[in-house]
Amino acid sequence: MLRITMNKSASGAKKYYCEQYYKEGHSAAFSYYGEGRELIGRWGGKAAENLGLTGSIDKKAFAQLCDNINPLTRKTLTGRNDTDRTVGYDFTFNASKSVSLAYAFADESDKRIILSAFQSAVRDTMTDIESGMQARVRAKGKNENRVTGNLAYGEFTHFTTRPIDGVPDPHLHSHCFVFNATFDGEDQKWKAGQFQQAKQDAPYYEAIFHAKLAQQLQQAGYQVARTKNGFELTGIDKRTLEKFSRRTQEIEDYSREHGITDDTQKAKIGAKTREAKRTPLSTEQQESAWHSRLTADEQTALLRLKQQPAPTKDEEAAKRAVQFALDHRLERKSVASDKEILAMAIKSAIGESSPEQVRQAFRQESNVLSVTEKLRTFITTKEALKEEKQLIQHCIAARNKFRPIHEHYAPQNPLLNHQQKAAVKHALSSTDGIVLITGKAGTGKTTLMKEVQLGIIESGKQIFSFAPSSEASRGVQRSEGFANADTVARLVQQTSLHPQFKNQVIWIDEAGMLSNKDMNRVLAIAQAQSARVILSGDTKQHTSVERGDAMRIIQQEAGIKPVTVSKIQRQKNMAYKEAVQHLSEGKVEQGFKKLDRMGSIQEIADSTQRVNAVANEYCTATYGGNGPAKEVLVIAPTHAEGEIVTDKIREKLKENHLIGQEDRTFEILKNRQLTEAEKQQPESYRLGDVVIFHQHSKGVKAGEKLKVSQADEAGVQAVDAAGADYHLALAESKKFSVFEPRPLAITEGDKLRITANGKSNEGKHLFNGSVFQVEGFDPEGQIQLSNGSTIAPDFGHFNLGYVSTSHASQGKTADQVIISQSSATFKASSLEQFYVSVSRGREAVSIYTDDKAHLLDAVSQSAERLSATELMTKRQEQVQAMNRLAYPGTENTSHHYDYLTPQIATHGLQTAARTEQNPSHQR
Repeated sequence: MLRITMNKSASGAKKYYCEQYYKEGHSAAFSYYGEGRELIGRWGGKAAENLGLTGSIDKKAFAQLCDNINPLTRKTLTGRNDTDRTVGYDFTFNASKSVSLAYAFADESDKRIILSAFQSAVRDTMTDIESGMQARVRAKGKNENRVTGNLAYGEFTHFTTRPIDGVPDPHLHSHCFVFNATFDGEDQKWKAGQFQQAKQDAPYYEAIFHAKLAQQLQQAGYQVARTKNGFELTGIDKRTLEKFSRRTQEIEDYSREHGITDDTQKAKIGAKTREAKRTPLSTEQQESAWHSRLTADEQTALLRLKQQPAPTKDEEAAKRAVQFALDHRLERKSVASDKEILAMAIKSAIGESSPEQVRQAFRQESNVLSVTEKLRTFITTKEALKEEKQLIQHCIAARNKFRPIHEHYAPQNPLLNHQQKAAVKHALSSTDGIVLITGKAGTGKTTLMKEVQLGIIESGKQIFSFAPSSEASRGVQRSEGFANADTVARLVQQTSLHPQFKNQVIWIDEAGMLSNKDMNRVLAIAQAQSARVILSGDTKQHTSVERGDAMRIIQQEAGIKPVTVSKIQRQKNMAYKEAVQHLSEGKVEQGFKKLDRMGSIQEIADSTQRVNAVANEYCTATYGGNGPAKEVLVIAPTHAEGEIVTDKIREKLKENHLIGQEDRTFEILKNRQLTEAEKQQPESYRLGDVVIFHQHSKGVKAGEKLKVSQADEAGVQAVDAAGADYHLALAESKKFSVFEPRPLAITEGDKLRITANGKSNEGKHLFNGSVFQVEGFDPEGQIQLSNGSTIAPDFGHFNLGYVSTSHASQGKTADQVIISQSSATFKASSLEQFYVSVSRGREAVSIYTDDKAHLLDAVSQSAERLSATELMTKRQEQVQAMNRLAYPGTENTSHHYDYLTPQIATHGLQTAARTEQNPSHQR
């Protein structure tokens, strides 16, 4: 693992890393823990060499750099020297537990081999990080970054964790403390480094580290088995690893007790669980304590680690890894950075191919299209671009192909405003086969569509309504009078229904949540049946889970102009309405401040108090504590945050005897949301996972459940309810989904949300997203729901329904909205998420956070994804810029650059940039 941590304390850095170095002239130093002897620190990086720092770390020079002093000149090193200056960043490299154990129990010869492999992997990775090091350029009106390619760091290698009960566990790791300084060769001055990109690319560098370490250990005779996050040495049982993972378990226990779910926060709680200093154990005492935990078989296994059979070479492994990474990363978006792809590819090729081989395979991948901009390379694939071109072609083919449906229709609803009337007229009088109606949250799009429906029926045609989710279609649309509303999935899959659409109208609501693939399917059906399509939605809200923001692409790239409804009607409070209006226009700070002035944003630092406040407000509003009972929607950006809030709500409800006092525990199934690429990798599966088939497969019927019993390089084994064994055909992964079984305690009165389409015991349809109350339990343990139906104890597809994610809440409306958005959720926060969450309420909204300022930062960032078409437009703009600079006077002509490879094009851009700086450099 690689963890990158900022340090803003010069005194802290000096104390943490080198306080006891060279104590009394010892050749080896005590660790920063003050426990046991460790290797002395070592300088690294080209910037360190520039400063005359090589070999073993000198405490005085290290301290001077912490204080931003040049050890050569004794003068200030970089320009900024205030008290809030970032001193540096700790890049911590952690060997996997099996490697740490192998080192701890090896003889001296093998210790040297393992340590050499580990340090070599660390240093090679730091060289890669250094090559991308950047500094900011502000001269001559510029505000951009420039690659400097140098850094200075101190490397400190350690071998144990912090102690538990006085005894540490084996843990081979290195701290590379990188100083916040780099030399800009063009400006000939030292500057603070720009580390944002290195932090963003941490998964890439982590993959390189693991791959290089695995490669060197293999060369030394050890064998490796790839895991989800890296690798382990083969030959060590999982139970052995757990015996020496006490520190990890201690942190997990603390996190669970305090409701901490975010990995970043978990990484910061080490100090809170740190054991008080004791007299350190001697090396002999430490090793004796470790040996006492092992059985005779485990000790024998550790001694035989280098006797594992060597793996066979696979020349195609690198190509497969690249293809897997492309399939996985680009299943849910059209554009990714090259390092995102490479990180996944290198990790998935550990033990089979080196990082160099993977990078070479990536360069040779013919399906990849790339663009370099602002020192970043972004890629898409020809397949993703083809999907978007097909989408655009569908739209072009549908222009001016139809007669108006009912151009003289007179709206019958007197409450429609002028915008809604204009939208109705547009939908009924357009001659295009595809009509767009865009509207902000709460503007009455469904109301105007009911009027469009009347006009369509009056014309003698039919309207067939669909939406991406069961809740939006079978829930919202049906409740609004569209009796036969269904999901887009059913529209696509039920081909027997397609003839009904002949010359009729297909309406897709929440169309902004459709992927390119699904939108193409819908438009192809419409084209085959000469049907009209009306798309309504809001491109400013959540988009599809799968790749492509189809409605936005149609609007921006296909030239189909939408009719827009922007007058918000949902919010009854004027200040609340104005805040939502600001958010809908992308004016996040204005909307945020409006909400804050309303008193809607509550900052409560203590997590227990904050969650208590959320639960108290829910109970008061829902059960009429301060007036009439209200319909309340509680939203959290992540499932983890939602679970914490749910637990507290149930606790309050029980205290007030609003739900039952005795829980019953059921096994539920949580969809692991694996991509198709992940489902084809054995290491993606965990023991106990439940695999449910939605199509017939070899020897398995649709609807059947299998439980994973084994997952390794040989494949995935599973058993059915009767205990029969199956070898899971991973190549048919599209026919099944993978779930994690989890226990869930429920009681009478609880709210349950259905999490997958199914049927009750009585055959009644239960739609994904529907919420029911638990009325009780019958003698057989069946769960009795408020809709009069019952579900079996092993139904599996439900969860507590007190809290929704913002994605699940889209399309819903409630009297009052309560949002729990702690700093643990900020990675999942965005402008779109905040806009959707805040805009659900009619009367009021409350937002609870522990960090108001950083919440504003988090929700100011858009989650909008770049399309393949937009990326290629950037590429074309670069080509035109090169033409203008390299061939003056050819601005309006196409030149040779438009068909160059990305690598040559990038070189051409660099040449063009030099020409701009020096006009005499023209060809």
